[in-house]
Amino acid sequence: MIIETHNEFGLNDIVVPYEPDLNYPKKHPLYHGASPAAMVKLARKKGYRLVGANEYGFNFIFIKNGIADKLIPEVDVESVLDHPSVKEGYKKFEEIKDWEYIRV
Repeated sequence: MIIETHNEFGLNDIVVPYEPDLNYPKKHPLYHGASPAAMVKLARKKGYRLVGANEYGFNFIFIKNGIADKLIPEVDVESVLDHPSVKEGYKKFEEIKDWEYIRV
C-alpha cells in the first residue's frame, strides 16, 4: 500500500481536521492531510509496517504484517525523511505550525 503524507509536518503526530466543504487551498496550500508519523501509527493499528518511501519522502510504502517480514524489514520514519527537500518543507510548516490539528 502506498500513502501520500505531508512530510512538511515532520515527526509531529498530527492530522488536519476534516472539513467537508474544503475548497483546496482554502486556508493554506499545506493545510491538509496527515504527517508521516500519524500515517505510520494508523498503518500499525491496521496491521501494516513501513518498508520505504519514494526519494522525496512523501509517498510511504507499507506492507501487511506477515508478508515477507524477514525479507522486507520495517524501517523507521526518520530513515525515509532524509532528502534535502524535506528539510526545506519543515520551514514551510513554520507558517502553520500553531494552527488547529488533531494530535494522534
